[in-house]
Amino acid sequence: MKAFKLLFVLLLIGITMCVDPVFAEDKVEKEAIGEKKAYSNATKTFTLNDCIEHALMNNPDIAIENSNIAAATARLNQAKAGLLPFIGIEGGYQLFLDDQRLIQARFNGEPGYFDDNLFRADMVIRVPIYTFGRITEGIESAEFLKRASHYKSIRTKDELIYNISNVFYSIIGQRHIIDSLEFSKKALSEQHKTINQMMEVKKAAKIDILRVEVRLASIEQSIVRERNTLSILKHTLADLMGLDQRQEIDINGDLSFDYRSYDLKELVDSALAVRPDYLSLKSEFDAQSKRVEMAKGEYLPSVYGIGSYGYRANSRGNSGDLGFIGLSISAPLYDPRISPKISEERSKLMALQERLRKMVLQIKLDVESAILYVQSSAERVRASEKAIEQAREGLRIEQQKYELGKGSITDILDAQAALLLSETNYYKALADFQISKTRLNLSIGGSL
Repeated sequence: MKAFKLLFVLLLIGITMCVDPVFAEDKVEKEAIGEKKAYSNATKTFTLNDCIEHALMNNPDIAIENSNIAAATARLNQAKAGLLPFIGIEGGYQLFLDDQRLIQARFNGEPGYFDDNLFRADMVIRVPIYTFGRITEGIESAEFLKRASHYKSIRTKDELIYNISNVFYSIIGQRHIIDSLEFSKKALSEQHKTINQMMEVKKAAKIDILRVEVRLASIEQSIVRERNTLSILKHTLADLMGLDQRQEIDINGDLSFDYRSYDLKELVDSALAVRPDYLSLKSEFDAQSKRVEMAKGEYLPSVYGIGSYGYRANSRGNSGDLGFIGLSISAPLYDPRISPKISEERSKLMALQERLRKMVLQIKLDVESAILYVQSSAERVRASEKAIEQAREGLRIEQQKYELGKGSITDILDAQAALLLSETNYYKALADFQISKTRLNLSIGGSL
């Protein structure tokens, strides 16, 4: 009975040791969340690299993928634990209709203790000796799944970098568009003053100044609309960075133009070698192959080493110890669940194989379309540069004609609208060019 009480106390201690770390981890996690929220209240001007670095630390999608990696690591450790012995404590109470012997007789004529109330407490050990590869196949499958989680995490980071770059360059382009509108507004205001002066000397009609005022009102509405778009883009960037959207952020960067040609076959081969989502799917395919082998192994026997040592007691105060070691062999003679399970795992494997084939086709399409997007945006930049020069010259000529009394205010407004449109197209093309480069980098797995 003393041994039984001792085993019971040890069991309670083990349960307590298992529960305390859970609460400790929960406390650490809450403290970490509190620190992250406190840190997110800081404000400053961000470069593109600052935005990316901050997002990789605070974006929820990254935190989710890190948790998935931790879960995959735990599954791998669980699979590896299948090679280790199981040690446990078992206890029980049995009430019989008739008195039973407390411990089996060890020799003929040995006296024994009998009672209908029997208690037992045992320390049990179970060691896998040979399972025909089922445990090792499970470990390899878990390793492939962990690798797949790692590649998914990399892909999530690549997509986050692309999204941040997209919004970042869109903000810069939007700023230039607003600057162009402000410049156009300023030019129209100057034109308004000029017309007023010409009206004083009877060289301009009142209809001219009314047309300028209508165009000024339209420009002001455009400025309000574009500023609202800029504000939305900033909030989007803050959200991607894991910042509080209520805080105001600013960015520091420019739009450069550095075009070069790309080889489609070379980039496709590079993408198939390093693109994380493709490598993740390949790892899932390899893991599923191992699961098929595990399912097949269910037909084969398993060999375990077993051992037990414990105490027996009855309600009359009698007790004794009992222990043994041995081998356990088990094999299914008829189990109707195994064959459907094998078919299920094979079907999953075939589905993954088709997903891999689809992924290859998608990668080729992604790379090709990204290259075409870079080329088209580069051509738009070149065309817009020429259009700006022509529009500026056209506006200058129309202004001179109007001052000489040989042109109309409508021609000036049209020329100014053409210049504004050319500048807007130019900055949009520059922003699209930078975005297209980050898109191409994403399509080949971030190795550009």
